[in-house]
Amino acid sequence: MDYLVTYIDLPCHINATTTMDENGFYNIYVNAKLNYEAQQKAIIHELTHACRDDFYKIDESIEKIETM
Repeated sequence: MDYLVTYIDLPCHINATTTMDENGFYNIYVNAKLNYEAQQKAIIHELTHACRDDFYKIDESIEKIETM
């Protein structure tokens, strides 16, 4: 799995978000306002979604995926 982590200023209630680009890379955008430990936890959280193919589960709600 290929991914790129970028640190950007996000709204305080968003730790990280992930998109997939046209080359199949996961682009993980991490909130630069978080401390190091919270950033690492957010990256692991996003990578877990990628490993479980959560981005392709169109029959599941985001809320359900987040609680799994």
